[in-house]
Amino acid sequence: MSVFLSPIGGAGWQFFNDVGNVLAGGLLYTYLAGTTTPAATYTTSSGSVANSNPIVLNAEGRTPQEVWLTGGTQYKFIVHDATDVTVTPGTWDNISGINDIGTSSSSEWQSFTNSPTYISGTSFSVAGNQTAILTVGRRIKATVTAGTVYGTIVSSSFGTVTTVTLAMDGNEVLDSGLSAIFYSLLDPTNPSVNAVGVIYNQLSSHAINRTVEQKLQETLSVTDFGIVGDGATDNTTALANLVTYVNGLTTKPTVHFPAGTYVYTVSPNFGIQNSHWQADGEVYLQYTGTGNAVILDGSALPNLGCYDMSFKGFTINAPTTALNGAFINYVHHSDIELKCRGAGSTSAGIETSFCVCTRFHLEVSPNATNGWYLNATPLYGVFVNGPTSVLQTSYSVFTDTICEGLVTTNGAGIFLNAALGNSFYGGTSEASATGILTATAANGCVSNKFFGIDMEANVTQDIYDQGFQNEYHSCDTNKLVNVIGNTNRFQMFGGQHQNISVASGASAPGFFGVIYNRNGSGTFAIGDNSIRVRDCFDHTNNVPGPFTQTSVSAGASPWAFTNTYGRDIEIAISVSAGSVTQTEITRGGVGTLLASTVGLYPLSPQDVLTITYTGTLAAYLWTK
Repeated sequence: MSVFLSPIGGAGWQFFNDVGNVLAGGLLYTYLAGTTTPAATYTTSSGSVANSNPIVLNAEGRTPQEVWLTGGTQYKFIVHDATDVTVTPGTWDNISGINDIGTSSSSEWQSFTNSPTYISGTSFSVAGNQTAILTVGRRIKATVTAGTVYGTIVSSSFGTVTTVTLAMDGNEVLDSGLSAIFYSLLDPTNPSVNAVGVIYNQLSSHAINRTVEQKLQETLSVTDFGIVGDGATDNTTALANLVTYVNGLTTKPTVHFPAGTYVYTVSPNFGIQNSHWQADGEVYLQYTGTGNAVILDGSALPNLGCYDMSFKGFTINAPTTALNGAFINYVHHSDIELKCRGAGSTSAGIETSFCVCTRFHLEVSPNATNGWYLNATPLYGVFVNGPTSVLQTSYSVFTDTICEGLVTTNGAGIFLNAALGNSFYGGTSEASATGILTATAANGCVSNKFFGIDMEANVTQDIYDQGFQNEYHSCDTNKLVNVIGNTNRFQMFGGQHQNISVASGASAPGFFGVIYNRNGSGTFAIGDNSIRVRDCFDHTNNVPGPFTQTSVSAGASPWAFTNTYGRDIEIAISVSAGSVTQTEITRGGVGTLLASTVGLYPLSPQDVLTITYTGTLAAYLWTK
């Protein structure tokens, strides 16, 4: 039989009474753990001679012999004074011999010796002050009529009786048949094992061991800062604390927002260089204040702004009392993906201000939520702007921009003010007063390009352009393309349109391969002679346009015609009772022979068309 030295009374121990006097003649009782069954102890490591039970302490309060415990057995010790009265503290339970691994429990649960008293489906009490054991956060296993149930301590009241309240797992409950409780081995307030002490490995021959703490610190969650996405808790202070922490880090992590609705009254400034903010699932930023609901502002940073950040996957809910749903200012070389479901009635769902070479994927629409949040319809969907006419949002890319259902009296889906060289690819701007609205060149609206954008159901017009050299490629409209008198070098390539209006004073606008009158009764109204038109087509009437056919008197062969109109024209050539033997266009003094002999010939200003023919030549000039 193996025996192990007892940690209580084992060798050289001295016992004292409640007031610190030597416990001469005291009595040391030994039992099997958790019972009142006496258990033998031994005087030496041989385990051949048993101590008395109780062991009577000598005049110095010491055991007359050493105390050794049977291997694989747990003991309970109780100490009495010489009059056989228990001293305090005088009871120790679940005691094993030193280095006795045979008593290690395969269970994480420790038996609680005091019998529990049932109070309710989530509460019980036990005798004594159990401050050291029944702490908040500790797991409890209980034996009840239905079997075994589990819960976590959410509150404990300590005194001569300890009362415990549990958060039960699932639908489990305590009942009046409560007969025993067990507590988890690990103390949640001071665990023997935590994330520092648990090893993590990817189970690869090339992987290294790290701690769970190191693994968990690879990502940062807003919940680490007490931020709650329950749709009710005010997270204003917690968000500010989070942003302060991230701003102070030398190397910025990705900050994760778990799915939920996060309420706050003041937006922190998320515009931190190299920071990354990620919505995991359906995440709503629900603003209740009167300013900009979401702020990304790098204007106070060196080098004119914030670089290389991302802010992706969030949906903004803001009331009519707010300003912009999002204000993105001085943010460059970054990646922004946002949706807005409500903003101030005189502001934009999303405003960009002096953002250079940034990628935007934006949606301002009530459709996904069957209406604007709190009926907060913004004036503009996406407002592309800058603090001055020379500090524009410039050379940024907007992909699949969705703007729908903005203010229908004077609102616009996409509004470009101080905007230079930006490109819009795909998406739609519809059901507002104006689909795309551009400011003048004096405001800084220059050389922006739109590709494949659908515009429909707009109340006033689809495009209202008064900028400089803006281009529209394969965009479709259904109401009106309105080119204003101070527009300079507007260009439209392809696309299907209903009505087109070019005002007097528009400088050299160009329409190339454009289809108009798509639904019938459409017009192409031209108010300025500097217009350039080529390969356009009246869809309903199935004819080229917008042109007027005029007969031209052809002279004797070879006949030369010079375009003196100061604009592009087309001339149609046909011949009867003969043939065309040669056609040549001379441009800038250089002649080019053409393969075709009859048909429609486009001529730029001062081009000379020379026709050599026999028979009778008919020529028709097609002009605006």
